[in-house]
Amino acid sequence: MSFCPSCGASNAEGAKFCEKCGAGIAAETPVAPPVTTPPVAQPVPGTPPVSPPVKLPAGLDVAKIIIAAVVVVFLLVAYLIFLKPMSVPDYEDKADEYSVQISDATGEMDQALSDYYSYDGDSTDKVDAGDIDDLQSVFDDSRKMAREAAGKIKGLRPPKEYKAADGRLNEWASYYGSDYWDAVEALIKSADGRTYERFSNGISDFYEKTSRDASRANRAMSRASEDLGLSWGYGE
Repeated sequence: MSFCPSCGASNAEGAKFCEKCGAGIAAETPVAPPVTTPPVAQPVPGTPPVSPPVKLPAGLDVAKIIIAAVVVVFLLVAYLIFLKPMSVPDYEDKADEYSVQISDATGEMDQALSDYYSYDGDSTDKVDAGDIDDLQSVFDDSRKMAREAAGKIKGLRPPKEYKAADGRLNEWASYYGSDYWDAVEALIKSADGRTYERFSNGISDFYEKTSRDASRANRAMSRASEDLGLSWGYGE
């Protein structure tokens, strides 16, 4: 049953016109339920806004990017520490400091040997074991200092204008940081069982045999010292 919207009379179900007043009766149209949307969360006052996540371009690997960045930083630090040339003042100061250490070390050894080169005791006596121990002690301490200084000279990073001087300095340091001490060690070992006279002759032979190499190294040092203003162990 339906009712007329005009006069309110009842009519048969499905009637299109009112039987009483003749007014048209419209078919009931189902009403769709209202569409609801979820509420949008509002930011809490006082909290910073949340930025959306950064999206990397397709194909980029985050791990590879991080590794590449670490490698770049490492190479930069390595350059600054090991490869970047030193300033002129720093290079001059370090070159002078280390050359003085080598000169002091070899000077100590030469002085210890000279005491037996001009031995004033009984030259027919055999070299005392205590004297050999004293020479060995001077040798050990002096060689250590010279080798360490020679290694530091080798590690210097010369500025462009001192490249040639650095090469000459290293030539000198190479001899007095290594070869010189090998010859001295053999000389000290030869003292065991010898008389003071024979040991004195051995010292003379030592300087004669090493004179050529020593002269070549000293010439290189002389040229380097002129360029760098090195004190070469004798004070500026």
